[in-house]
Amino acid sequence: MQTVPTTRFGMARSQATSLNFMQTTKSGQKVSKREQLLNAAMELLVDQGNMAFSMNALARHAGASKETLYRHFGNKQGLFEAIVTENADQAGLTADYFSAHPNNPAGFLTAFGEALLTFLMSPQSIVINRIVIAEAASNPELALILDKHGRQRVAQSVGAQFSRYLEQGLVSSEATQSLNYFLGLLLQDSQIKVLDGSIPPLTKPDISARAEHAAALYLKLFAC
Repeated sequence: MQTVPTTRFGMARSQATSLNFMQTTKSGQKVSKREQLLNAAMELLVDQGNMAFSMNALARHAGASKETLYRHFGNKQGLFEAIVTENADQAGLTADYFSAHPNNPAGFLTAFGEALLTFLMSPQSIVINRIVIAEAASNPELALILDKHGRQRVAQSVGAQFSRYLEQGLVSSEATQSLNYFLGLLLQDSQIKVLDGSIPPLTKPDISARAEHAAALYLKLFAC
């Protein structure tokens, strides 16, 4: 029986190249050099993990000079920050949900919930979170980067937008201050179970149903 080669994180090596989160720009043009480097970095992180990862290794893998890497990212920490930030942006987690749902907080929460769950179930997010967990003891800085440039950044964007419904009188002040409750209703323990491999990632229909249900429950608690 033929053995399928896997990466350090139990993923088939053939899947590693599918993790590139920036293949083309919105206009259909080829990605920039910076984006190519981020894609190469993701492949290398999947294959080797962060401890074995180095700027020298990335330079060899990407066919780029170290000077080019340092010009774009500064150092290894700056590179990881860029990966986290780009992932969140590409997933639409900092999009303008209010403009799409100007008088509809339920639509806002459902749309954001779907985007967040879709992202957290994606191979990119799973790999990044598994790296952070696996190397928490040896490199706790990774968790701080993920929190600052991922979770906090998204929370600030969404919180600022959602507060506009308070100005419209559509939600209570508690609703704008308690969005973590919405995240609890949305995520439950699914992300943890996906990360530890006990369940597969949620399907698109499951994600849509979960987001709609969480939004309805949350607004039942906190709507005016």
